[in-house]
Amino acid sequence: LFAISLEKANHDSVDKKVKKQIQDLLVTPWKKAVINDSLSQPSYLIVIDALDEIEDKGGQEFLYELLSALEKEPLHGLKFLVTSQPDSNFAALCKSFSSHSVCYLENISHEEVDADIMTYLNSALPAFKNQSRLRELGNKANGLFIYASRAVKYISSGTPEEQTFRMEKLLHPTSNTEAFDSDEEVLIEIPSVTDGPLSKVNISTNTRVNYVAISPDGKCIASSSDDNSTRVWNAFSGAQLQELNGHTQFVTSVAFSPDSKYIASGSWDKSVRVWNAFSGAQLQELNGHTQFVTSVAFAPDEKCIVSGSHDKSVRVWDYFSGIQLQELNGHTDRVTSVAFSSDGKCIVSSSHDMSVRLWDTFSGAKLQELNGHTQFVTSVAFAPDSKCIASGSWDKSVRVWDVSNGAQLQELNDHTQPVTSVAFSPDGKCIVSGSDDMSVRIWDV
Repeated sequence: LFAISLEKANHDSVDKKVKKQIQDLLVTPWKKAVINDSLSQPSYLIVIDALDEIEDKGGQEFLYELLSALEKEPLHGLKFLVTSQPDSNFAALCKSFSSHSVCYLENISHEEVDADIMTYLNSALPAFKNQSRLRELGNKANGLFIYASRAVKYISSGTPEEQTFRMEKLLHPTSNTEAFDSDEEVLIEIPSVTDGPLSKVNISTNTRVNYVAISPDGKCIASSSDDNSTRVWNAFSGAQLQELNGHTQFVTSVAFSPDSKYIASGSWDKSVRVWNAFSGAQLQELNGHTQFVTSVAFAPDEKCIVSGSHDKSVRVWDYFSGIQLQELNGHTDRVTSVAFSSDGKCIVSSSHDMSVRLWDTFSGAKLQELNGHTQFVTSVAFAPDSKCIASGSWDKSVRVWDVSNGAQLQELNDHTQPVTSVAFSPDGKCIVSGSDDMSVRIWDV
């Protein structure tokens, strides 16, 4: 009866605001169905999954309108299960409504998820029920049902002997995967993320990767490549989530917005592009650079993006409107790396002119010029408190600078080849550097 009521509903509401959609496509048809068949109407559970992944606070708006509708007119026979990553805004919203409409808030523990996965594995793979091998497979899933599901699909398709063989291959992979079929290779290349504090996920691509970034929420990895694409990967399983196509030449740099919802990419095609991280849709193409774009970064308040280029300029963009806000000129050679301070008030840039420069984001004024490197400077990063800057160079050194006065605080020498990348630890106590000497080194600041 609900289906019949829905068929007669005002379908124009699909293009209206959320409040109108809920009223016309849920509340009204359901009430008519209940009135017409009040005795035999069964109870239904409506599952609304991943509310936090709706962009532009759409999840918060949807939840508000749903709870408002339920508070005004309880929908007898319906219950709603809403899932989301922990979000204080969602929690506060639920608690703001009366007990008539809401609501039980639960944080599901990792242990409970693991137990559910083991229940599933024991049911789906009865030949291994309650065996230690099945427990080991559950550990490899690390809370991801999608991993457990794909493992079950792969293992269960064979004979009992093949199932045992495939289970062993998943639990104890060898370095030679050439003889494996495609499903097996995908799984083999994903080591357990619970094996220890220095666990890993291997992601294979067919062309050179130029840059990688981890989303602030830790769920995704973005990579830019010589195949003109940016790809988004699940940080836990290694599965590819999106392929972002639009650039017409090598993609050199990629960055996530602070809320993990957007991705910026820079390319040899001289453009900066902004993407929806979840849908893969291109939102903006920012044009103005006259040479290759080498580096991009989001401001902490998510209102703008900074980019550096071989055209020797640093540019600041409003990525919602696509308008260029600033062009920062002063470097005498190509710009290699850019970054925002934690408060968004300053930008740091490095260049082949061997300098590091500090800029005022809003006025575009140069605040400091940091000189000391004797070769190209390839990478720069602000400390989390923005009081100092780290830089790496072809002179094989990592240097630490005082933002307030431009003084060099440290020169870290141990690499035997050019330094290509630097970053601070979240607590600001350590710097990590990568080099053409094939090493990654961690330094005490």
